[in-house]
Amino acid sequence: MTPKEKPEQFITTIDLSKPFDENIYQFIYGSQLYGTSFAVYGLFDCTPFEDNSTKINRIRFKLINYRGCVNIGVDHIEELIIRKGNLLLPVIKIFVRPLTPSFKSIDYYIKDEDLRVSNDQPFFVKRLAMPFDSRIVGSNESGRGQEKIFFDTEFNYRDGYFETFEPKREGHADAPEFGGPLPFPSPRCIQAIVRVKI
Repeated sequence: MTPKEKPEQFITTIDLSKPFDENIYQFIYGSQLYGTSFAVYGLFDCTPFEDNSTKINRIRFKLINYRGCVNIGVDHIEELIIRKGNLLLPVIKIFVRPLTPSFKSIDYYIKDEDLRVSNDQPFFVKRLAMPFDSRIVGSNESGRGQEKIFFDTEFNYRDGYFETFEPKREGHADAPEFGGPLPFPSPRCIQAIVRVKI
């Protein structure tokens, strides 16, 4: 990004003008964890209104791993609606976990009945990483890395015998919100701005 470029210039766009089609997934987010490149796609079930707004009723999420040896998958979805006057800014939080099946579809039904989006309105997607299942790799807090089968580098740091547990890094599921309630604008690894076209 050059000094003249602004983060809000780096967006992706979804088209909500067409009827629900189970064959059309639209790109909404891409990143990498544990050396695996992956993308999240959404299939949108919407209700259009005469005022050129639309209500997103349901999003069917599908994560696809492209390169890398650790499968990343969607663990669960949450929504956050930020109200600024009459404007509603939706934030979709996608919780991902390593060693989770890829290509699995997850339907998420939008809970806020008042949420409508209009043409060119942004909504935000924020990826939150969850650690390896402790039943597979052992607890992050106990035992040294050399005694474990796998060392979780997203949540821990080591250099020889020096090890530290770092559970509160930005982008982790249990980290505090940085910079207030809105996610940082793209082009950042943990979130995306998605512009709506109706």
